[in-house]
Amino acid sequence: DNKLADQRRLTDQQRKTEEDKRRMVEAKAREDDLLKRERALEDERQKQRERELQAQKDELVKQQEDFERRRTAALAAPKEETERAIASPAVPSNGPTFWNHNGSVMRLVAQGNARRFYYHQPHEGMRAEGVESGVLLFDGVRSGTAYSGYAVVFSRKCGKFRYDVSGEIADDQRSITLRGQAPRIDSGCRVYGSRADELSFDLLDGQ
Repeated sequence: DNKLADQRRLTDQQRKTEEDKRRMVEAKAREDDLLKRERALEDERQKQRERELQAQKDELVKQQEDFERRRTAALAAPKEETERAIASPAVPSNGPTFWNHNGSVMRLVAQGNARRFYYHQPHEGMRAEGVESGVLLFDGVRSGTAYSGYAVVFSRKCGKFRYDVSGEIADDQRSITLRGQAPRIDSGCRVYGSRADELSFDLLDGQ
């Protein structure tokens, strides 16, 4: 009887050991499956972030290509249209004019119907971002009273980022307003969206 009881206890212990092993295997399988799903989810999130970033880059490239096409077309405009575009005494083609933009003195250079705003005396905040005299802020064209082209966002850490802008010069030829969607830049220098931006230029007195 004792021997039979010992065999039963041994059998019960073996059965319990096997059951414990089975439970451990099942728990490990569930844990592995959960980790696998979490990794797959994180991979998908990363791919989505990469797709969104690539889409933003593609959009910026598209905007630049569109601007270059418009600029090429404008520069190839008939002579009469070009002469009308540069007829304003406030923006002569034989010399620069100087404008105020957010406390910085800007130099506007007109060549044909091409228009470029350069920093002449950048204010302290822009100097802190690495902007010096002679740095280009706007590159575009003028057609009648309309301006179109690209502007630049500056960051000492991340560099320069272009975006499309358009607007017009006032009837008195003494102020220019441009608007566009400036890119938002994160701490890793990645574009993650855009914001409405307005650039205002006022002709300095005495010109």
